[in-house]
Amino acid sequence: MSEAAPGPLKGRQVVKAVGAAVALRLLWLAYEKTLNVSWKSMTESQAYEAWLKFCKTINQHALPEYLPKDAQGKRMSVPSATPMVAATSLPHSVSEARILAPARLRGLTLRNRVIRAAAFDGENEQDCIQTHVDVAKGGVGMTTVAYCCVSSNGRSFDNQLVMEASRSEFLHRLTNAVHEHGAAISAQLTHGGSFADRAAIGHEYQVAPSVVFNPAGFDFPRAMTLEDCNVMADNFAKAAGLAKECGFDCIELHAGHGYLLSQFLSPRMNLRNDCYGGTPEKRAAFPAECLRRCRAAVGDDFPIIVKLNVHDGRWFGLELADATIAAHALADASADAIIVTCGSVAHNGFYMMRGNTPQAKLVQALPHAAKKLAMMVFGPVAVPDVPYEDCFLRESARHILAEVGNKTTVVLMGGVNSFSEMEGAMEEGFGFVQIARGLIREPDLVNRIEASLRLRALVNNGSHPTPLEDGEDDEISNPRSSCIRCNMCVIATVDPQASFGCPFQKMDAARRTAAGKPAVFAVADYERELAQDVIRTHAVRQDADLGDIEDLIAVSARHAGKV
Repeated sequence: MSEAAPGPLKGRQVVKAVGAAVALRLLWLAYEKTLNVSWKSMTESQAYEAWLKFCKTINQHALPEYLPKDAQGKRMSVPSATPMVAATSLPHSVSEARILAPARLRGLTLRNRVIRAAAFDGENEQDCIQTHVDVAKGGVGMTTVAYCCVSSNGRSFDNQLVMEASRSEFLHRLTNAVHEHGAAISAQLTHGGSFADRAAIGHEYQVAPSVVFNPAGFDFPRAMTLEDCNVMADNFAKAAGLAKECGFDCIELHAGHGYLLSQFLSPRMNLRNDCYGGTPEKRAAFPAECLRRCRAAVGDDFPIIVKLNVHDGRWFGLELADATIAAHALADASADAIIVTCGSVAHNGFYMMRGNTPQAKLVQALPHAAKKLAMMVFGPVAVPDVPYEDCFLRESARHILAEVGNKTTVVLMGGVNSFSEMEGAMEEGFGFVQIARGLIREPDLVNRIEASLRLRALVNNGSHPTPLEDGEDDEISNPRSSCIRCNMCVIATVDPQASFGCPFQKMDAARRTAAGKPAVFAVADYERELAQDVIRTHAVRQDADLGDIEDLIAVSARHAGKV
């Protein structure tokens, strides 16, 4: 940076402080008038309780503006009014399960159709490797390394992985470790755009499609020139080429969640009137150009998939009609799969997740006093609660499938929580499912599904000593993720000192280790555990020989092709 940098930076800090003060004052006046109260007559705790009540009132009126719009521009209900994705009938064996069948993405064959979605995977290299090794051991077809930044000026946090030659040794170790356990691995290529952290990028102005206010940093980015766009597209291509060189099997272009490519798609963030803005087709042109250059860098046999926003979850943002145009443009530019997603980290981060919004924990986790105060005061207004339901993106994903399913594969994500939902997605024509929180909570979920099918096959062919009762049959035939959508796994993304991942998964792993069992169960481990649970249930009614059952399961595991 030049020596003149501190001056403008100080000026921007003053503008931020004044802006925050004005916004807070306006909110406070509205708060007092709405509730007919005065802070002078209340204790601090009473004042904050009233403030939260006021924020909830705002959200109750503002929430309809966050509701997604369908392709005709009409509001879609939350929760969804359409039936849940579910299989019409569940398979009784591994060979019948479509979700466990091998599948191809261009020149890549995955062992099954479950992909671990990109999510925060650790504060250091060892944590990152362990995260992806665990889900590889746990049975997924492919795992995704999150937030692989294509250039250093796009980082949204200090130690974000930048796809540079200097990281090649680590990237080779990572991909080799995952391949040892039979899974493929994808690199999610991204750039923060206006969401990049100025402190992380040397206090430069962030680059973005247009000069639009960034509430996360309380600042404005610099609009990209056409030359900037050309350089950025080349950065994506170089990162794609490096990923291939380092052993990745696939790349995922991140055009969702309010990052740079998503900003180009959004009519609220992209105010350009050149070849990259002004109409939905032009707004989709830059992400499509990045895809084409990545294709040129990796060749015709290497898969490229795209994570595409269909709803930004904010006023005047991207909605399904424009997203459909983008999906066509990306499919025509050679996307091998489109993953339907939603939300914007800078504006309503929990819109893409649903479920619990841990405001108090986020306040505690934020590293700076100013950010803590901002989250405490503005967080309840800026981040409204959105109800969680399984497969909450199903309506929009079905629309994208109907539109581009004849051109490319469409992937369902967003609360895919059970075996029946996975099978139902396959029945409807989706090519894969992507899961994040379910696999953070339970890295070996896929192994549990396979083990359950093997045990069910034993019961059906008479090898098990007694039939399953109704409740047991449901548990064995339709395994569900143990994730409760508490969203505590989000805390690690804002607090470098926090233990990343799921606290419940860590407790499970500790209990297993204390019992001399592996932290991540293989299929055979789960078969033993499930069989023991069934035997314990029937112990009062029948004197079963656990050793005989374990022998049967061992034989079943060795002859997996016959089950």
